[in-house]
Amino acid sequence: MKTIFLAGVAGIALASAASAQDLKFPVGEGAFNWDSYNQFAESHDLSGQSLTIFGPWLSGDQALFESMLAYFEEATGADVQYTGSDSFETQIRIDTEAGSAPNIAVFPQPGLARDLAALGYLEPMPEGTADWIAENYAAGQSWVDLATYSGPEGEDDLYGFFYKADVKSLVWYVPENFEDAGYEVAGECASLREVQALPRDLAPDVAFVDLHLAENSSGIDVCTHIRSIWPDTMVVFVTGNPRKLPEDFAGGHGVLPKPFVRHDVFRI
Repeated sequence: MKTIFLAGVAGIALASAASAQDLKFPVGEGAFNWDSYNQFAESHDLSGQSLTIFGPWLSGDQALFESMLAYFEEATGADVQYTGSDSFETQIRIDTEAGSAPNIAVFPQPGLARDLAALGYLEPMPEGTADWIAENYAAGQSWVDLATYSGPEGEDDLYGFFYKADVKSLVWYVPENFEDAGYEVAGECASLREVQALPRDLAPDVAFVDLHLAENSSGIDVCTHIRSIWPDTMVVFVTGNPRKLPEDFAGGHGVLPKPFVRHDVFRI
């Protein structure tokens, strides 16, 4: 079974989840309501089974995730192995194509999950999951739509369950703000392929480019392409990982680190 979590951005480090004796709070103690935990434990016996999870979380994020997994292990008896990598986007493609995918993959980008679903590398979520998300998440149907993709036969299914979402990239871009500042939004693209399909006479004055894009494409490659066909366009990287950019910004003009406010954008 291969299912996915969709998550916001986060070598390879292999580590098992914290053991039962490492629970942050002993089961049944503290100012918590343990009813849902006890109900889950009573209805799920996974003793002797193992679960593999692959994702982008390292260091502190990995420790927090594993502290949660410890309760899953304690409740079910399952053995959970989490692997974190800062090269997740590349490695998950290699693993799925080789038939060695994990049971669960933590996708930082819905676009990459969409690509792998179309290739038949992901399994749809169980029936009823979409209804549960729509009923229990704020703006639930929007989350369902964001994780619904076409499979290899063209049929639409829900492929993701949002466990943790950093949605800065969804809220910083407000077209009306650019229009109020006197800019015309010339186009929006999610991948290098979409940028390459833009008309050559577009020639924008400024291009805001994220570092990690859909279809496993890189903002650095997008910058190179833009600079080659529109040499006068100012390319500004927008990323939460500015340290991953080379010192010369790969030919770009600078970086706008996430998170930022409206004023930061229009100082450029």
